[in-house]
Formats: sequence, C-alpha cells, structure tokens
Amino acid sequence: MVAKCGFCGGTGTKMIVLEPYGAPRRLGAVACGKCGAVLGVADLPDAGAMLHHQAERLEGLRHHIEVLERQVGALSREIERIETHLTRHHGAP
Repeated sequence: MVAKCGFCGGTGTKMIVLEPYGAPRRLGAVACGKCGAVLGVADLPDAGAMLHHQAERLEGLRHHIEVLERQVGALSREIERIETHLTRHHGAP
C-alpha cells in the first residue's frame, strides 16, 4: 500500500525546513513531493544541545579512563610485587 497526499493524491514526499517567524528554532517537515503540502512536522535536532551533550559524555569517558589507568597501574605494581616475592623465595623461573 502506498500512502497518498490528502490534498492532491501525490505519493512522493520530501523533507523541508520551516523557519516560523518568532520561533526559537527551525522545524523539520515532511511535505508532499507534488504539491508541497505539509504532512507532518517535528523539531529539528538542536546542534548546540547535541554538542553539549556529547561534550558531557566525553568528559565522563575521560574520568572512567583515568580510573582504569590508575587500576591498571595498581595491578601492574601488584604483579611486580608478587613476581619479586616468588623470585626471592622460589628462585628464578
């Protein structure tokens, strides 16, 4: 089944950007490809907000990486300590 425009009967669609006067942001719309009638509207993603969110996520990842680096360092030191202990008490492998 093919969806048809309720205004002209056309079957193709296109995305358009609406910039309503006085609106704080642009809107995305699905429009009929034949007559241009708007069939649906949605907020366009706010690039600034998306970048801010990604920056926050990156900062969180940096923190987790720092924690992992400290843990790997502690494990490495513990392995060296155990190897030294075994070498002293049981001779070189």
